Amino acid sequence: MDILKKYTFEDIRSYYENTKGNQAKGKIAESYFRYAKKTSSDIKLANAYQLLIDKYSETPRAFIIADSIILLSKNYNLQNYPAIGYYYKGSEY
Repeated sequence: MDILKKYTFEDIRSYYENTKGNQAKGKIAESYFRYAKKTSSDIKLANAYQLLIDKYSETPRAFIIADSIILLSKNYNLQNYPAIGYYYKGSEY
């Protein structure tokens, strides 16, 4: 997981989007989520939640993850958050 330090979220997201197969995408999303939790960075964790929402798209879990983004970011001045959480919540609804 330390290898993830070398990359920006945009790099990881691009790699994620260009990866074929749901299982491989799921591994990328879960790995980035574990990495983000270890860093204790709210912005990295919010970004990881974005990947997890895509992984769990059209399931009740995606709706819960969108709530997590909103709760995590509502008291902070994070770029594009909590708006992204509300966007995903509306999309999943």
